[in-house]
Amino acid sequence: MSCSKSERRGCSIKTESGGMRLILRTFSLMAMNNNPTEGATTNTMTTAAVATRKMKVLCLHGRCQSGSIMSNKIAGARKKLQRVYDLDFLDAPFEIKTIVANDGDQQQSPPPTRQLEWWTRDESTGKPQSNVKEAFEYVIKSTKGKEYDAVIGFSQGGLLGTAMVLMGAFPTVRAVVTAGSPFRLEPFDASDRFVPKLEQEEASNIKQRGKDIPKLHFAGETDKMVPVNSVQQLCEIGGNGRVIIHEKGHLFPTKAVYVNEMLEFLRMTLDDDDVKNQK
Repeated sequence: MSCSKSERRGCSIKTESGGMRLILRTFSLMAMNNNPTEGATTNTMTTAAVATRKMKVLCLHGRCQSGSIMSNKIAGARKKLQRVYDLDFLDAPFEIKTIVANDGDQQQSPPPTRQLEWWTRDESTGKPQSNVKEAFEYVIKSTKGKEYDAVIGFSQGGLLGTAMVLMGAFPTVRAVVTAGSPFRLEPFDASDRFVPKLEQEEASNIKQRGKDIPKLHFAGETDKMVPVNSVQQLCEIGGNGRVIIHEKGHLFPTKAVYVNEMLEFLRMTLDDDDVKNQK
């Protein structure tokens, strides 16, 4: 399959050929202002603190998983990430009563004894039910007082993370990475109800900031659970994103070329922001 790239509404899409040639894209980042009156001593101390502080990443697992299961599945990527970032794997609030054999996750065998989901869904239609709002409330409560620099999500967790970033739930988040995450309208409808009842202009600014945050989405070429076009829709709705299509199915890619692409994306986005904040 040849390498191709297209641009649509702020979402770039790239398919990797056998050569695995990756094209980096410069993301537009939001500038943050600092107090110009701070003394040289304060600036030196701030620079040292930034250099030693491990940036924090919220990890949201997929349906039929848990925080520990996701951690184990992405072990190869996790080990490299943990050298630089503090990873926080959060468990979803709802337990699936009937064990789902696989749910399309090609990294899962045999099925675990405890399977979780961020919201329940109607098995006949596959659509989320009314407890999407409860999922938002649960995550907000569970992460209260924590300052995350990025969100990494697989499948349902990536959809949740993207929707919550757009609603301004994580004010300090500056990057989002998803894998095998579909577009579903319901979480975005729910996120609109969580935006504070402010003046229209201010509420619009919150959503625009969420759209401006750089996002990297992985899609599986042979994914039967979440087709590539669904990931592309999530990318378009989320804003300022890029889709990388890998050759596997419904999984979080742990091949070195994709892990390195994710690490480079986070480094470029987060480190460049830190440099800007020090000026």
